[in-house]
Amino acid sequence: MSRIEINEEDVKSLCEGHPLMEGVINYVFAKAAAIAQRPDVVYFLDPAVAHTMYAFEDASLGPVDEICRVLIVVIPIAEYKAVDFNGVHWSVLLLQRTSVNVPFDAFRLDSLNDKNEDRCLSFLHLLYSCSSCEDHMPRSSKIMKFPSQRNDVDCGCFVCMAALHVAEVVKNWNDGVTGLFDGPLEFPHELDASLFRRTLLEELL
Repeated sequence: MSRIEINEEDVKSLCEGHPLMEGVINYVFAKAAAIAQRPDVVYFLDPAVAHTMYAFEDASLGPVDEICRVLIVVIPIAEYKAVDFNGVHWSVLLLQRTSVNVPFDAFRLDSLNDKNEDRCLSFLHLLYSCSSCEDHMPRSSKIMKFPSQRNDVDCGCFVCMAALHVAEVVKNWNDGVTGLFDGPLEFPHELDASLFRRTLLEELL
């Protein structure tokens, strides 16, 4: 895995009761890419890059060529505060297709009642408006079955766990264990945010 800087404040956000800092999500997305080991199949978009694309309403500020060359894209979507780069509420926009010759299907993974539906749609339209992405992007997205968080701070954990699950699915496909294109990706009915926090803290400390 390429080295991702994660500072003390990021690590502290892994403690119970704290919303995850963007640096943690970036670290986990890089970890997910390393687990999957298939940059030709799946792309995990850096949350800071996603924020820049969204803030400046310019998809070309992101890795649009890489996005259009793969079969799965995991995009972190956030309701950002005006004062910093850390999302108030995080969710995932998941792009999936069976071949680079067909457009993506888009799915929303949101652990808090589809709160980021409008932001997902805005990001999808941003990608669609980019000339190099137009033929690859759908105009709408569907909500996907995804576990719900039980408090108001664990949404970042659910985004990270979603990315790691996608990585494991791709890894198992690499190993010939499962099929990748039997339909939309499916996620566990429950995800344990506390276990995720403890495990990642142990890894980082």
